[in-house]
Amino acid sequence: TPSNSSAASDVYKRQKIYSPFFKFKTKIKEDTLKPFWVKRPKCVNKTHNTATIEWETNELSDSFVEYGADSTNLNLTIENEEKVIEHSILISNLSSSTVYYYRVNSTDFNGNTKTSKIMRFITRAVPDTIPPVILKGPIAINITSTSATIVWLTDEQSSSFVLFDTDSTRLEEKTGSADLVKFHQVSLTNLEPNKLYYIAVISEDINTNEVNTK
Repeated sequence: TPSNSSAASDVYKRQKIYSPFFKFKTKIKEDTLKPFWVKRPKCVNKTHNTATIEWETNELSDSFVEYGADSTNLNLTIENEEKVIEHSILISNLSSSTVYYYRVNSTDFNGNTKTSKIMRFITRAVPDTIPPVILKGPIAINITSTSATIVWLTDEQSSSFVLFDTDSTRLEEKTGSADLVKFHQVSLTNLEPNKLYYIAVISEDINTNEVNTK
């Protein structure tokens, strides 16, 4: 008669043993690639005290600009932490007619940073908003019964126009030249004999600043 242990062993051998399923998931492949430039950084707009730096990356990343007047010491920074593809940074409070150096950085969500080379831009000069100054004149010379010449002198090159009429409240007639000069000379012709004429002069410089004696 077989023993109890021998019988149990036979039953075990005849039965199939099923183990539960175990599972695992591999990690996402680590992103170690830096953003790259779709459009390289450049200064797209300048005034006498501002500059705008723009660039475009292939993936969402932040916007960081280092800048300064010394290429070896970019000690000023502007940052926009928002992750974008089209980047635009406005730099303000700059000095006029000054060379500035800058470098651009963009960092993606995984900490990969793309850094540009050091580039430069020059701010514009302070815009001229001062109109010409009349130093002498205007006066009428070479007066005849039907003509006269109006002359005047300005401190900078500017156009030469004369308004004239026999009615001081209108001054509807206008003649002159857009050529930029300092000594202005405008001839008035086809005047009426023995008439009193009123005049005003206009001079406009290259920056459209105007002096008008009317």
